Amino acid sequence: FSPVVSSLNIPKFHRVSTEFLAELDTEVHAFRNAGVLTSVDLGALASSVAYYYNRGTTFELPSHQTRGGLRYGPPGKPGFVMAGSISYDNQRDLFQGGTMQVGYNGGCYGVNVQFEAYDIGARKETRIRFAFGLKNVGSYGSDAGAGAPGADRGQLAARRGRDAPCPAQRAGGGERGGALRGRA
Repeated sequence: FSPVVSSLNIPKFHRVSTEFLAELDTEVHAFRNAGVLTSVDLGALASSVAYYYNRGTTFELPSHQTRGGLRYGPPGKPGFVMAGSISYDNQRDLFQGGTMQVGYNGGCYGVNVQFEAYDIGARKETRIRFAFGLKNVGSYGSDAGAGAPGADRGQLAARRGRDAPCPAQRAGGGERGGALRGRA
């Protein structure tokens, strides 16, 4: 069995982008799942809303999910960033989960705190995670892989800071800048 997977991505037009996803089951000749995602990016402020349909299989239940997200702050740049997201199953009238993240990216460091709450039927969970990272050194926290606010696919706030040089490095050295440069 090999499903036909289709994805249509409409690139940003006036700061709005949309993506359509569909998967066709070639054995039963029916859609297995489909979804639409729309996002608006205004620079420091961004939001997204999505709807996903899953017909269900012998291994997973059918679902109609609605998701939303909001971010405020400059992604990938020094400064304060906060973000949140929610997920709701319309078919079972169930709030599946939400995440709230707050972080700060400095020139050489990043701090991130994240609160998550999930309820996916038999499993209910809440947790708080934090991470502190130093450029070119590493990160420490309850979950060093925690996503930075507004980051795509789990980038850590401190990791994003590694891409830009520290102020001491930009100035051409000094003891602190040399030490950080030597650990790259």
